[in-house]
Amino acid sequence: KRHQIFNESSGWTIFGAGGNWEFRSANWSFKAGGMIKDGNWHVLTVVFDGDNREIRLYQDGVKTASGEMRGTNVDNDAPLSIGQIGTDYNSASSQYVLNNVQIYNRAFSDTDVQSVYCQTNITNTHPFYNNLIGYWKGNEFGKNSLKESLGSGNDFKLAGPFVWDT
Repeated sequence: KRHQIFNESSGWTIFGAGGNWEFRSANWSFKAGGMIKDGNWHVLTVVFDGDNREIRLYQDGVKTASGEMRGTNVDNDAPLSIGQIGTDYNSASSQYVLNNVQIYNRAFSDTDVQSVYCQTNITNTHPFYNNLIGYWKGNEFGKNSLKESLGSGNDFKLAGPFVWDT
């Protein structure tokens, strides 16, 4: 899906900025990932490791940034946004393609991320299937939301100008 601007007031945000991607949280500081506006698909991973009080960012299975958690509770009701934030220093004409969002209730190790980062068809044979708490395949063309595939009803609402691209 091709998106230009997503929700502007999020608790947790993964967003494009100047061709790179970044992660920001209302509970923790922001961390910069790598270049994503290069014409290639990329797998972006954010890990909250409460045991080690660390946030880790990965791009295509490779760690790109890490930092100390400043908040105390990862399990909260802060909203999650993915895309671009129009009020930040992003260009409103930037476009990103989004597909296959997965959220797990466990912290992945570096080895875990490397072993599963390209797996996009998640079934009950996936090694971490029982830890999967949110799964958005991104295959609902023409709608104004991305349907959560496990049945939780936590669909992503698409906001701002966006274009479906098949």
